[in-house]
Formats: sequence, C-alpha cells, structure tokens
Amino acid sequence: MCYTEPRNDFATDQTGAEFLLADWLQILEGRMKTEKKQKGIGLGTGMIIGIAIIYILFGLAIEFVPQFKEIYIIYIAGAIFVVFGIIMIVKYFLTGSYRDIGKYGFSAGVLCVLIGAMLLVRTSEIAAYFSLFLGICILLTAVIKLQNAVDLKSIHNAGWFIFLLIALAFLAVAILVILNPGGRVSQYKNAIYYLLIADGVIDLISPIYLVFAIRASRRIRPAEQSQKFAAPDEKKENKDDSESEKPVYTVKPTASTDENAGDELPEGDMDEMTKEILNFFEEDK
Repeated sequence: MCYTEPRNDFATDQTGAEFLLADWLQILEGRMKTEKKQKGIGLGTGMIIGIAIIYILFGLAIEFVPQFKEIYIIYIAGAIFVVFGIIMIVKYFLTGSYRDIGKYGFSAGVLCVLIGAMLLVRTSEIAAYFSLFLGICILLTAVIKLQNAVDLKSIHNAGWFIFLLIALAFLAVAILVILNPGGRVSQYKNAIYYLLIADGVIDLISPIYLVFAIRASRRIRPAEQSQKFAAPDEKKENKDDSESEKPVYTVKPTASTDENAGDELPEGDMDEMTKEILNFFEEDK
C-alpha cells in the first residue's frame, strides 16, 4: 500500500497571494517614483508657461505700443534670467538635490545668472542684433515643442503628429532667422513679432495639453493592470465552469451477481456496436 501525501491547497493559495502582493508592491513603488519625478519637473513647466506669456506680451507691446522699444525687452529678459537662475540655485540646496547623481540644477542656475548678467551689461550691443536674439529664443522653445511631441508619442496620444509638425515649422523658421540668408531678415521684423506672439500662444497651450494627456494615460494604466491580474482568475473560473459542464457518467450495478459482469453506460451515450456486445454477453448468460 503506497502512501500519497495530501495536497496542500492552503500553501498553494498562500504562494499565489504572495506573488500577487509582490506585484502590487512593485506597481506602488513605480507610482511613487513617478510622482516624485513629476514634482521635480513642476518648476520647468511653470517656466515654459511664464516664457509663453512673456513672448505674447512682448510681441503685442512691440507691435502695438510705439513707445515700447526693443532694448526694454533685453533688460526685462536679462532680469528674468538672473531671478530664475537664483531660484534654481536656492532650490538645489533646499531640496537636497546634491544627494542625487545627475541633478544639475545648480549648474543650470549659474548659467542662467551669467546669461542674464551679460544681457544686462551688453544691452546696446545685443539690441543691434535683435532679430538674432529673437531667433535664438524661438529656437529654444521650438526644441521644447519637439520634446512635447515626443512625450505625446510615447504615451500614444493622437495629437503628437500635429505638435511634431508645429515644432518642425518653428524650428525651421528659427534657423532661418538666425542664419539670416542675404541679410533680409531685418526687413521682416513685423513678421517676426507676429511669429513671437504665435510661438507664445502655442507654448501656452502645449504644456497644458501635455498635462491633460498624461493624466488621461494614467487613468488607462490602472484599468489595464487590473485586467491583467483579473485574467488568470477569469481563466480559472472558465476552466471550472467547463469542467462542471462535462457529462457525468454514473455506473449502474447489474442485476447479475457475477463478479465479471461489466458496468453499463446510459443508453443515450452507447453506440450500436456497444449495444451488440452487451446483448451478446447477456445471451451467453
């Protein structure tokens, strides 16, 4: 007589629960890391929106306010660079970013302060090349638009291609203004000002659209993950249902006391040959 070890269903269920708990802990850890990263980019998004508003105000002021001179824009831009650089340096030390490798908030802040100082010191010289200055500004925001298009593509948003075309268009115009082929760009200053206004409007819409797109993608991910974990349970339930739907064959004892007598199957489940064999043995009896 062989001894068969009983099946430990409790241990099996406990192991499955441990795997499920580990998966959920990994998902929770990933969400916490994502939220931490999102808190880190809040200042950058606010800066982009601030730049967009400045572009719109500067473009409208230059175009529709005769007393407003181009040199004023350079002064204001230099002051903004200095203030923003100081904010980045202070934030670097207050948030303890120096503990993390790959955080360059201090370097970026110092760079902004230096750029702002140069704008404030060499304002007259930069004003002589104001079109070049605007071209560089549009080029920087065009690169940001390009990154927004890539971000939308990575979360499978349908509007990524439109933002890509807009980014490439502004990128081409900015390069054209900077290179100034034939020295004719200065003849189209009014067009550049309108371009600056349009750039500001798009820069204002782009990050807001990106925020809503990311939130929409987050609502979809938990649903997909819940379906992923629910799929094995559904398969198990379907398997149990299919097993319960299988026909159950019952063995009916025969009236004969012969030990060699066979069991009978339900008549509806027997074919013709089986019936003939059973009839043959009954006749021998």
